[in-house]
Amino acid sequence: MLCSGSLAQISIIKEYYCLGDRFVGLLLAHLKLTVFAVSVACLVGIPLGMAALRSERCEKMIFLGVNVFQTIPSLALFGLLMIPLAYLSWRFPYLRMIGIKGVGFAGSISLRCRMDFSKHSSLSASLYRRAVA
Repeated sequence: MLCSGSLAQISIIKEYYCLGDRFVGLLLAHLKLTVFAVSVACLVGIPLGMAALRSERCEKMIFLGVNVFQTIPSLALFGLLMIPLAYLSWRFPYLRMIGIKGVGFAGSISLRCRMDFSKHSSLSASLYRRAVA
């Protein structure tokens, strides 16, 4: 199958054609990094899992720590993407039409206007309509 060319549209085959002689070296470097990361995860995770299994107190502390470590990169990525996505949706209305709005300024205005909407402020109502449009 490989020689027939029927797999030529698979991305790894395209990478092989583009990178040629460097491909094998890069693949080996990638595999080394992967094996290292999985090994470290196993060396840390298996003893922590065994400790969590043996003690309910340890389980709660371990889950707290693991949940914090898992949440931090997500929050950082979310924080980094909010402003660029809000700008892009403002700059290119098509992105807003397909649902890419970001949060940024528009999100905070819409939240504030929803809280003030029941009050007598016509400015809040117009800002709210603009933010959700």
